[in-house]
Parts: sequence; structure tokens; C-alpha cells
Amino acid sequence: MDETVAEEVAAHVRAILPPHPMAPEETLASLGPYVLPFLPGPADVDSVTAERVARLIREIGGREAIPFARRYAMHESASVRSQFAMSWSRFPAEEYAREVLARMPLADTTLVVSGVDQLRHLRELPAVESLGLRGSCDGAQLRSFLSGVDLRDLLIVSNKTLAELSFLRELPRLNQLGLSGCSALKNLSGLRESPIEVLRVDVGRLTHADLSPIHEMPKLTGLRLSYGDSPPAQQLPTAHPEVETLTIECDNPIAFSSLPEWSSLSRLQIITNMPESRELDLTPLQSLRGLRVDISSLMPSVAPTVVGGEFFGNRLTVHS
Repeated sequence: MDETVAEEVAAHVRAILPPHPMAPEETLASLGPYVLPFLPGPADVDSVTAERVARLIREIGGREAIPFARRYAMHESASVRSQFAMSWSRFPAEEYAREVLARMPLADTTLVVSGVDQLRHLRELPAVESLGLRGSCDGAQLRSFLSGVDLRDLLIVSNKTLAELSFLRELPRLNQLGLSGCSALKNLSGLRESPIEVLRVDVGRLTHADLSPIHEMPKLTGLRLSYGDSPPAQQLPTAHPEVETLTIECDNPIAFSSLPEWSSLSRLQIITNMPESRELDLTPLQSLRGLRVDISSLMPSVAPTVVGGEFFGNRLTVHS
């Protein structure tokens, strides 16, 4: 296009860029790298606008966006920096690690990693305390790439390869662990004697025996179990003497008969997709003095039928 038309287009783009309150981020992102030179610098905008600009840079992605990501990745706001901590997959892995992630503070945000190509660069980065790992890699790879990384919080999602958790020995200061969508995982023995205080796990088809290592976690105080559409009357793990907060996600009734053995339990959260026609029987829980029960239904305006709930009085809350 000739210079006059080019300048008219550029003027129009500048007019709708942040900090314009109605800046159409999706439309601007669709223009790709053309937009990048027109973006304001991080020193020229407030933190709310900076986050919008960071989202736009993230959505454009690619090698051309790396210099612009680098400028905003040093922003004082963790909300701005988190846009780049969660966007590694939108940029060339090695270059992004070197030019952006290695230069930005990561201790107060969660770094999202997808696969081995990114994981292998982890030790080149400044302190990473919270890591979200998406995609498949096995226990040996995790042992290799996480060794020496001082993690406090680890979430592993959609990993179809991971079968065991022995890599946890490389993470002596890990405080929280989440395991979701790990379809090959059957051996939880790596949880034994781990320092983890909060555990979140998809139960899926794991058996009562498979879950037994949870009982041997010495520092565990918070446990979240997602049963999904597991068979009705699925059992809870063996009672843990120190767990204070237990969250259960279920589409089918869960056998609560063993819960009175959870001697430290003070709060039970139940998140369910069960229809009104299905019953949640709280009667076995009445021996747990002081227990607070919170039931949330994921079905709009529908809550399951609660049996034995009147015993709890104002210690029972039902949301629908």
C-alpha cells in the first residue's frame, strides 16, 4: 500500500490500542505482529492497561513478539507478568526461555510448562516456586528436569504417560501437589513420607488400595479428591489422622461410612453434579463433633437431597 494509506491504517490502529477503554483485543491480535510497534511501553500505562497490553502480546505470540514480551515481563505487577509465565507455548521455546523467562521474577507467579521441550530449560530460569505442567512426560524425565528446582507448588495436568511418582524425592520442599488427567498413573507410592501438606488428585479408576499411600503422608492437612463419574459407592482412602480439610468432587454417591475415622477433620466440602433425585447421606458424619459441611451443586438451581443434614444446623451450608 502507498504511504498515505499506510499512515491512515496506522493511525486507525493507534486510535484503538490500549489504553483505549474499548480496545478490541481479539481484532487487534488478528492483525498479528503488525500491531506490535504501535504498543505503548510499560512505563507509559497503568497496571490495568499494562495487563491488557500483555494479553495482546501473548495472543500475538511468535518470535516477533519476544522483544515486546521482554519489556513487559519485568513489570512490577504479578498479574502482568503472569501473562507471560503462562504463555511459553506461544513462543519459540528456547529463545523465549533465554530472552524473557530468564530475565523476569518468577517466584510470585505460576509458570506453565508444556512438554519436555520447555521442561529441559527449567534450571536455566530464576527461582520457580509454582509450576503447572501440561502434557505427557514420564517419571524419569521429571526426575531429571525437576532435580534442583526448589518447587513449593506443582500441578500436573493431562499427562497420559506418568505412571509413578518417585520423582517427588527430588522436591524436598514441595508443599502442594495436584494430579489431574493423569490416566496412566496407578502407583502412588512416591507420596509416602513426602513433605506435601495439600494434595489434589483425580481418583478416576484408582482403587482403595491404589490410594493407600495417602495415609502415610506425614504432613498432609488438606486433601481434594475428584471422583468424577467413578462408579457409585466408591470408597474414600484409608482415614488420615491429620487431614483437617477434605474436598470431594463427585457425580455419584460416595460411601462416607469411614469418615468418622478421620479424627482431625473439621471441614468437609462436597462439590457434586448429582441430581435432586440422588441422596447424600450425612448420617455417618454425625459423630464428628464440630464438623462443618459445605455442599455445592454444579447443576444450576438443583441440589441433591441431603439426608441427616438437620443434625448439623448452621454448620451445614448447601449451595445450588
